[in-house]
Amino acid sequence: MVWLRGRSAPTGSDRRQLILPGLSQGPKAATPPAEVALQCARGRLLLGAALLGLGFMAIVFRLVTVTVGQPWGEPASKTSSVEARDWLRADITDRHGFVLATTLPTVSLCADTKQILTVEDTLKGVKGIFPDIDPARLEKDLAKGGRCVMLRRHLTPAQQKQVNNLGLPGLEFLHDARRVYPTGALTAHMTGYTDIDGHGLAGLERGLDKTLTQENAAVVTSIDIRLQQLLHHQLETTMKKFRAIGAAGAVMDIKTGEILALSSLPTFDPHQPGQASAEAKFNRATLGVYELGSVFKLFTVAAALDRGVIKPSQSFDATKPLQVGKYRISDFHPENRWMNVPETLVYSSNIATAQIADRLGAQKLHSSFDALGLLKPATLEIPEIGKPLVPPTPWKNITTMTAAYGHGLAVSPLQILGGLAALSGQGQFVAPTLLHKKRVAAGETVFKPETVQRMRALMRLVVTHGTAKSAEAKGYMVAGKTGTAEKVTAKGYDKNSRIASFAGVFPIHAPRYALFVMFDNPQGTKETYGFATAGWVAAPAAGDIIARAAPVLGLAPLDAEDEAIAEQILFKPIQSLVAGLPKDNTVSPVHKETEIHKETKTQKPQDTHAPVTTASAR
Repeated sequence: MVWLRGRSAPTGSDRRQLILPGLSQGPKAATPPAEVALQCARGRLLLGAALLGLGFMAIVFRLVTVTVGQPWGEPASKTSSVEARDWLRADITDRHGFVLATTLPTVSLCADTKQILTVEDTLKGVKGIFPDIDPARLEKDLAKGGRCVMLRRHLTPAQQKQVNNLGLPGLEFLHDARRVYPTGALTAHMTGYTDIDGHGLAGLERGLDKTLTQENAAVVTSIDIRLQQLLHHQLETTMKKFRAIGAAGAVMDIKTGEILALSSLPTFDPHQPGQASAEAKFNRATLGVYELGSVFKLFTVAAALDRGVIKPSQSFDATKPLQVGKYRISDFHPENRWMNVPETLVYSSNIATAQIADRLGAQKLHSSFDALGLLKPATLEIPEIGKPLVPPTPWKNITTMTAAYGHGLAVSPLQILGGLAALSGQGQFVAPTLLHKKRVAAGETVFKPETVQRMRALMRLVVTHGTAKSAEAKGYMVAGKTGTAEKVTAKGYDKNSRIASFAGVFPIHAPRYALFVMFDNPQGTKETYGFATAGWVAAPAAGDIIARAAPVLGLAPLDAEDEAIAEQILFKPIQSLVAGLPKDNTVSPVHKETEIHKETKTQKPQDTHAPVTTASAR
């Protein structure tokens, strides 16, 4: 029995009132103070244990999020990390889904000037990893202060590890993104490039900048990367062989206007556009404009036939040069005889073509060229579009005659493709596009079906009997026209500098694809006897491209018998005229070249449109 402190022991009747434990008699006894104190102590212990448990659980949770929560293979950074940049940009792919441009996550390095120990230590550490960094500029930036002073954009994983190993406080990683181009220089002029912050600066990156930043789906181009590689390789090979300063080429589906391949040389690395020369970044295929020479004879003859001004059997006097005021138009290696329309193209006669243009008239020739898209800038999804150089209207007689065979006006290679589609397809102008399955509105009808049938035959004759025979790809029925034109300089036309080109369609019995290739200032070789005209340079390159591209496009070659039948059907509209042409393909790419001569001495041009000096159209 325990006696409470401060009270006396019970006596007398008080002792009789003691209740043994477990018995319930009378009012409940009060809890002793010692027991109350013990219960409070136990409560405090339980509360402390609970708080310790919660703290331990918080530590465990944090460890899990830092370690297990990190992506596999990515160690936790020793430096701080700031929020990621919001930079979404859709991919660009070829027609089969091959990626041409995409965005990859990267890491950039910045410094919090309130957290770094000293500017000197930071500079020393960063300079050791990035030796090309400008310490003076960096010191100036750090002196200005800031929560995230940018030190270096887009670190490699190795560089990120080196920064971590520095152990310097105040260095922070910024989650970033970078535009990359898996095909590099192969498609640089088409894809273009962005600045370091992802804003489009050239090519599709600029032309479709809004689409690329606002839509998640990839932009699917019309390009076939296989054809792109074929075209690029052949242009590069021919350019090196003839020591040309540049080249350009394109392949287009004449039914849809889709550009399947587009190349310009020299090219550049789209990841480092700042290190590329202006020459390398210049898009010769779409931005450059050139006097292309005899390629234009196709458009002139087609316009005259379509308007009924001439007939295929009609002949023109090419026995002597054509005198037009103080100018004399002549053929480089003249036939010195009358020529009908097929012969005019096969022998590439300037004299006959000028007479055809004279009969057609300036207004009608101008109207036809305009309907073919030759007198206004082409439309395409990239901003690098050249403005053609066109003589002011009304055209004078000499201007009309020289424009008829591609002198006195300059256009881009891209513009030729739309014209070829009208010549050989459905007679309608077809606007080119770099987008796959883009719905293109039907273009203006330029030529009647009868004219198209005749032009198909005439274009095929130039390959089978004329200077473009090297463009033939066995079994694929190539048709087209060569063109060699002297380049215009400040002092006039330069006889030692030229543009060699070939414009063609294949297979011409069932036209589907148009091709244009051009070489800027090629030089002759021993193999070509010193000549560097289109028949020696551009035509063979075109033939090689077609021979390799046709199987990729799913075209089956015709055997000799089927090809003969196809030609018989093709030549039916002009059969009687074909019979008079030489059957042994004696027209040489060397000897059947043409040019325009000025009777007076060479003078400085008054403008780029006036045909005031010697030029050639071949």
